[in-house]
Amino acid sequence: MTRRLQRLWITDVFLLDLFRAGERPAYEVKQHALPTDVELVHVRFDPAYERVELLISSATFPEVEEGVLPPLLPAPVYRRL
Repeated sequence: MTRRLQRLWITDVFLLDLFRAGERPAYEVKQHALPTDVELVHVRFDPAYERVELLISSATFPEVEEGVLPPLLPAPVYRRL
């Protein structure tokens, strides 16, 4: 069985900053944007590296055989507006 999966790492600091009190400037994704049909499949926290790993799916991702570690996506690059 094949699946269309990839992994994305997010640091715990980035995730917490999303919810801290205060105003946030607007931004746009300049590089490595996620596809519009992306769906979250699984989330786990890796305490050794202090990051959150998202397992995501999209019809645009290449197929991955079951049991094979899905590739790691490059982190999206943001620009403040």
